[in-house]
Amino acid sequence: MIQGALKSKARTPCISLISADIHTLVAILTYRIRNLWAHVNNFRRDIHNRRNLQLLLHQRAGLLRYLKRTGRARYNALLPRLGIEPEVVEGEVNLYRSLFSRMDANPNSGKKGRRKLK
Repeated sequence: MIQGALKSKARTPCISLISADIHTLVAILTYRIRNLWAHVNNFRRDIHNRRNLQLLLHQRAGLLRYLKRTGRARYNALLPRLGIEPEVVEGEVNLYRSLFSRMDANPNSGKKGRRKLK
């Protein structure tokens, strides 16, 4: 079912994300993360999709934390099926927080200085 939805011509899978099973949600997010990861590796200056990638990573990490808390056996069975290591999942939220904490600390870090006209 998931693979048929993922291979459809639609931009995102045509599964209702509100009523879907948590395994399905994590699989769809993993698929979207891998596509965005390949795109960001090819186009390193694409800041908007890099931020979207961080948001997807954070969302998937939250779902996996919920699954880990509610059903440890299902969590342990899902990670190898998706090809995800547990250490990576725990590090996703830390990477997201550290990225945005650095941006909040220095809001002009990404902007180049402009000469003021007199």
